[in-house]
Amino acid sequence: MRIERINIQGFWNKYSLEWKLDQDVNLLSGINGSGKTTLLDIVCVLLNNREPYFADIAPKFQSISIEMADGFSLQAQSSSSLNVHFYHQGAEISPEDFNRIANLSAVSTFDMAMPDEETYKRILMNRSAMRTELDYRLHEALNLYYRYVAGISKEVEKLVRQSVAGADFSGLNNIYARKNLFVQIVNELFSSTHKEWYDERSEICFHIKGDDLFIMPRQLSSGEKQLLIILIHCLVVGGMENIVFWDEPEISLHIDWQRALIRVARELNPKGQFIIATHSPSLIYEGWEAKVINMEDLLQA
Repeated sequence: MRIERINIQGFWNKYSLEWKLDQDVNLLSGINGSGKTTLLDIVCVLLNNREPYFADIAPKFQSISIEMADGFSLQAQSSSSLNVHFYHQGAEISPEDFNRIANLSAVSTFDMAMPDEETYKRILMNRSAMRTELDYRLHEALNLYYRYVAGISKEVEKLVRQSVAGADFSGLNNIYARKNLFVQIVNELFSSTHKEWYDERSEICFHIKGDDLFIMPRQLSSGEKQLLIILIHCLVVGGMENIVFWDEPEISLHIDWQRALIRVARELNPKGQFIIATHSPSLIYEGWEAKVINMEDLLQA
């Protein structure tokens, strides 16, 4: 599913906003405070139907309409409370039915939602492994990766059972293709610091090339952690149509990684629609200039 058009009335109780989106890459530029993060936050919270955060976004708009491909849409009104309705071909559907079809992924470099109380307690109990909010996000991303690999194992087991009689295992290459591409991209980007992905232990780690040294993901630099989180998210959602929200993904990333970011993300996630708020010329001027829209140009008083 893709977003085709976003229409907001009463954005910050002052502006109307209409944005027609491209189906592959959308880059949202603008000065600090122009509303880029607010816009992405509103859309992401509503499409995910994240009710605990409705109170946060309700004061930021009066009404919104999000038109999507294949006849799906969302309508929301913000008055004394936030009322959200999902539709398909004009008929209202449940949030559960909508969410089964919409596959959303969000990566932000700041203003992340606080974890719930139980998760926060687990973080405190495991403080040696998760000293910062970035470590928590990396921990969650690695859990996504482990679940993704477990899913591959189930596919392999199913293929083996089906192929025992004829001993035809030709489908194995297809099953492992995206995971192998992920490892290839990680090693390509991390080669400048002589690190390579190593998954022959019970936990993922990195091998320092030319040395018999292994380090855990939590020992990576902040930029390396941020990049790894982004790549894992692209991997785990990349097998189906999805919408990816990035809020300033370039923060902490070396300029060479910024230049490569959209390219490698789309290699891992070719079916994704990327919606990116950014300040980075390096991210934009790698052939994506035509995909840039200025936030100030979307706002009408």
